[in-house]
Amino acid sequence: MPAAYCSSKLGRIAYSIEGFGQEVEDLPGAATFNHVECAYLAIISMLNFYHSKWNEELDARRSDIDVEATEATGVTTFAQVATPSADTIRPLPPPLLVHTDNQLVVYHITKQHKVRLELLDKIKKMLHQMTEFTTVKYVYSPDNIATKMLRRQT
Repeated sequence: MPAAYCSSKLGRIAYSIEGFGQEVEDLPGAATFNHVECAYLAIISMLNFYHSKWNEELDARRSDIDVEATEATGVTTFAQVATPSADTIRPLPPPLLVHTDNQLVVYHITKQHKVRLELLDKIKKMLHQMTEFTTVKYVYSPDNIATKMLRRQT
């Protein structure tokens, strides 16, 4: 299970996924988000990044060189491989072990605390759909790789 780290400061989010890369992003309209909303958006952005990288890898696998046609014609051609999104069911990426430094978000996701704000409840429901096979854990800020990335950027 790849480890992933995410962190947020008002207006900025950072995440790092083992084997997939890392990013630091500025949130558009950052003044309108509180720290809990920023933490949720950090996890959602990280999962979107993870899924897009996974799909890029799947798409890269479909462009195979057609060896027989190349030998017959002398021109390099690619095999006619079905586009995964059109003809095959895409496998889900491996589950992640997400580490975040916002303990309240971990409690919300693991259903240890009830979400009282309507907007946060909508975000949490969307996140639950994305994290079906993902484990979310709290990590102390100085041990969080993404927190260190945010500190370097400022």
